[in-house]
Amino acid sequence: MSKHTSGPWTWYKLPADRDAEERMVLTASPKVKATPILIAGIFGSMPSDADARLIAMAPEMFSYLKSLLDSLGCIEGGVAAEERQNILNLLTKIAGTKDE
Repeated sequence: MSKHTSGPWTWYKLPADRDAEERMVLTASPKVKATPILIAGIFGSMPSDADARLIAMAPEMFSYLKSLLDSLGCIEGGVAAEERQNILNLLTKIAGTKDE
């Protein structure tokens, strides 16, 4: 699987004294005395808190999908097998190991 920046990730709004609102997704809260790594910046006149939350949850969702894939590993045939393949396809896309 891919080597992404490990979580947890967090997000926050930049101060309102800037020209446009901006949300940042970081590896650590700006209140923590650690050097955060910028994961994403959400810019524009109408950036969304929901978008920032979704991006910040990516490491947890990735971990959950891997766990779910393992749980479905022993099931053959039927809907569970189809869902397992769907999850495997999604994880492959995330890992960047297959052309889209």
